[in-house]
Amino acid sequence: MSSAIIGIERDVIIEELLASGSDLIIQLHPLKNIVIKKSMYRVLKQGILFVPHSVLAAGTADPGEIVKLCFFYRGRGIFFQTESKQVKNGYAFVIPKILYKQPEDEEKNGKGIRAKVFCSGNVKKGQTVDGVEDPFYPLFKNNLWCYFPEKEVEACSGDLFSVADLVKGNLPEDVQKMLQYHHKILYLPEGKLPEKNYFSFDASLTENDVKIYRTIASLPLKTPLESLPFGAYIPLSETPELPAHSIFAIDSRVPVTPLEINDSVAMLPVCRYLESHIPEVPKDIQGRVVPMKILFINEIQIIFGTNEKDLLLKMGMEYPMSIFLPLKVGVREVFVTATVVRLYSGKKGEACAVLRYNVIREEDRRFLYERYYGTRFL
Repeated sequence: MSSAIIGIERDVIIEELLASGSDLIIQLHPLKNIVIKKSMYRVLKQGILFVPHSVLAAGTADPGEIVKLCFFYRGRGIFFQTESKQVKNGYAFVIPKILYKQPEDEEKNGKGIRAKVFCSGNVKKGQTVDGVEDPFYPLFKNNLWCYFPEKEVEACSGDLFSVADLVKGNLPEDVQKMLQYHHKILYLPEGKLPEKNYFSFDASLTENDVKIYRTIASLPLKTPLESLPFGAYIPLSETPELPAHSIFAIDSRVPVTPLEINDSVAMLPVCRYLESHIPEVPKDIQGRVVPMKILFINEIQIIFGTNEKDLLLKMGMEYPMSIFLPLKVGVREVFVTATVVRLYSGKKGEACAVLRYNVIREEDRRFLYERYYGTRFL
């Protein structure tokens, strides 16, 4: 179900905010929240939310900074993003044509996603190694570029190039602002902005996104997009609500395809893991293999991270495995066989293995696809 609120529904919510008010939360970069009581700001009929300097001091937000504003409508969290505009007596925030519902917390059964890999190739005997979920590497997030900590960018720059084929993408300020607002990939097939989205979910900018941006932008979009040197630009941010802190481009001298972009996105947690410090974990039983971390999973592949000395997976070898996915009620087991197609090593003993599925039931592929992309399998 879409979280976007448009048209009459959006107008009704703004009218109630105008009439009754709600406490307001302004989220600034980096992760700074300011709570403002409903009596301390005004919603003007022109669709502008005004906060006086007596409440939000001058200089708190930079002019043109993309900020997130949250409020409540009948108990449900609503938010929108817009530019901060400093006027004579305060800050003015233009309320855009699209509002969004805050995502609801999913019910959990106390267990995360896990996997069991049969390293001998035999499911009935031989050594197995577990894979476990790690909160620092969110799974089933199709917009992984929105979960890349800013402090890790510099350390990962080499891996972003060698593993994910990404280079620093220097964009004009007006284009950069648009990417910060939309949190989407700028994909330019044949050097032009497409009318439609070429991905399995709403991942890339279209002509309609540009039209929406023009309604709230204080810095006009003047740069012709066809003049940009690369075919795809990916904005990295710490959360989907914060503006991008870095923009990278796919380093390709030939036209870039959505499949290549998806592959670069899947490699982002690998780049992070190869530059992470992995503490030595004491083993509770001598000789027991330390569980690998699941860094990425979708309907095509699964990626593990571990210490190089604990990695039992070999390049080109095929392994059976069971993947256990918690549901609201119960757990779903997905059984696959997969081949190691890539191995990566870090400078301090980190190791990552990329495994592509060879055998998977069609209904399991459908399940993983819909869980990853958030859209129906076609």
